[in-house]
Amino acid sequence: MERAMFLLLNHPEVLQKAKSEINNHLTDSGRLLDDLDLSKLPYLCYIINETLRLYLQRQFLHLIVHLKTWAIHRDPNLWEEPSKFKPERFEGLDVGFKFLPFGKGRRACSGAAMAMRLVGLVVGNVRTLVQCFEWGSVGSETVGYNEKSGLTFGKTKPLEAMYKPCPPMINIISQL
Repeated sequence: MERAMFLLLNHPEVLQKAKSEINNHLTDSGRLLDDLDLSKLPYLCYIINETLRLYLQRQFLHLIVHLKTWAIHRDPNLWEEPSKFKPERFEGLDVGFKFLPFGKGRRACSGAAMAMRLVGLVVGNVRTLVQCFEWGSVGSETVGYNEKSGLTFGKTKPLEAMYKPCPPMINIISQL
């Protein structure tokens, strides 16, 4: 979720497109996103997939064959401009065995569907993020993402961002 916000802050045009998709879907602005809305928000799913492609939680999948998923997700033979954040690349894409954030087949992560739904709700909503707030970087520079190594990855410094409530959502936010 932190990585998705980092990418959205550095790509405000993507953030705006996600916000527009949510606003167009929720013509009734008196409610927040729920689980049933996610299947009708493909661009939000593309953002999550692209975030997972660029920033895996683990670099390796331990299958019968040891796969370095980081290298697969950034292979220029498989992905056009692999180091760039381009959620649109997932539109109509049959990912096959080139997108493996949760593994594939019998040994795939059993929590993948739940994780995708939860991250979709959190990034799209959290009763805050994309739906309820306008976001920006602190200062004029892009937001950095320096990872520390270890069992799982994380930032060396916390993510800092500026935000303010979207005017139509103030009543909903104040009731939370």
